Amino acid sequence: DWDVIRFGPGGRPLVEEDWHVLRGEWKLEDGVWTTQADVEHILIWKVPTAGAYRFVVEGCVSVTGELSLIGCGPSPTAARTRHYEGYCYQVGADFMTTTKLARHAHDIMVCPGLTPKPGVWHRLEFSYEEDWLRCYFDGKLIFTYREVFPLAGKHVGFYAYGVNTRLRPLEYHQKSGDLMVRAIRVADDLYRMEARDAAFRRYNLIAARHSQRPEG
Repeated sequence: DWDVIRFGPGGRPLVEEDWHVLRGEWKLEDGVWTTQADVEHILIWKVPTAGAYRFVVEGCVSVTGELSLIGCGPSPTAARTRHYEGYCYQVGADFMTTTKLARHAHDIMVCPGLTPKPGVWHRLEFSYEEDWLRCYFDGKLIFTYREVFPLAGKHVGFYAYGVNTRLRPLEYHQKSGDLMVRAIRVADDLYRMEARDAAFRRYNLIAARHSQRPEG
């Protein structure tokens, strides 16, 4: 069961007050965020995520650039040294030569040759559920990645380098709450809160009792 927020007419209004510029310069016009300078840009949605979610957007580059989504990212008030925390799904990275998935600014998966077409609107999706990340481009699954140690970041957003990169939020899906919580999720939450000893005790218990399952 998913709760869905749709941005724009008939849904949630897209307003500047709901977003925070961590780096660079962005302009919101007609439901589209556009970069305004030939520098690095990071834009964060102020609403925090909780549990499983999907973030769906459309993006377009004019001549060159990349279309990049941030997941499990930094808070709007993060210190400058923490602006690159979280995941960054980058289509058209490294001067329009490749697509990659980065974790805390370190590349972890690469798909050479996949780039956006200038002047064409593309659909991107980043999903996070049960510590599995999935990245889609125009409906095609590009990356699947399993996170071993869950990240603490709880925000989604955009990353871009250069001028006139356009990104339009379409939908945000949040999995509805459930009173039954998985044992490994409790351990994950303790780990995120840096209660390491308590988390590892629960991880070890799960590993001992469920060694034949992927969680174990």
